[in-house]
Amino acid sequence: MHKNVLIAMMTSSLLLHGDELATNRALKAELAEEQKAHDELRRRAQELSEKAAVLQETADRVAGLKQGLPEMTVTYTTVAEFYQDAELLLENHDEKQQHTVWKKWLTLEEGGKYRFRAQVKSDDVKNVRNIKFGLMIPVAGAKTQWPAASLGAGTFPWRDVSFTTTLPFGSKGSALLICGMEGNGIGKVTFRNIVVERISE
Repeated sequence: MHKNVLIAMMTSSLLLHGDELATNRALKAELAEEQKAHDELRRRAQELSEKAAVLQETADRVAGLKQGLPEMTVTYTTVAEFYQDAELLLENHDEKQQHTVWKKWLTLEEGGKYRFRAQVKSDDVKNVRNIKFGLMIPVAGAKTQWPAASLGAGTFPWRDVSFTTTLPFGSKGSALLICGMEGNGIGKVTFRNIVVERISE
């Protein structure tokens, strides 16, 4: 008798626990959808604000309130620097080794536009189409974004490289900066003067 009661109580507890798990999953899914919709609204608001500024500029010129060419003022504010007084050397000669890279998490601002620049030198880099100088940006409820510079591979002397990107809403301001050889790339690549800049227009 007691055994049957105990089994019934355990079964009831498991059923209740299962219901709670299902409810939690449903709430998490609903929250993720709401966050995705919120991020999209923030993105649209930023776009509309930029369009409004352009329309206002046009209206002022049509009304004769402004003359001449519009001023194009772009400022670059440094927010992070790496290897300014040293070189980042990444070397691999074992094809079985995967991902010879340097990685650094960055905390930036959602919706902000950024320029990433560096100097890179390559020495006989093979098995990859492009040396990596780019970002991994996880985005809640959307695909991970991978903006990067196109560097090529092989051998080349020091060159200036850069790319720009806008940090998407839903990223929580986090981006992983990646430099080096992904996959089973072999050879030697050197970075220096890595700079992250916020672009203001």
